[in-house]
Amino acid sequence: MAPKLLNANQVAELLACSAKTVYSWAELGIIPCVKFGIGRKCLLRFDEHDILAWVQEWKDKTLTRYNGLNVETVASARKGG
Repeated sequence: MAPKLLNANQVAELLACSAKTVYSWAELGIIPCVKFGIGRKCLLRFDEHDILAWVQEWKDKTLTRYNGLNVETVASARKGG
């Protein structure tokens, strides 16, 4: 199955942020992207599978960093227990 390529607006909608943020992250190398062409006329696209994996990676990092607790502890802490 061919990967679905998204533009910055579609990624921004998926992440609930602005397209400007997506472009900034891409320029900084924070978010995975594919650049077609060179210079100002290039196309910037994002592989949907790479973006979803990137989101999962950040979710995992966040859970690991959340006060150094594991997933089960964080889940029970949020339930008030």
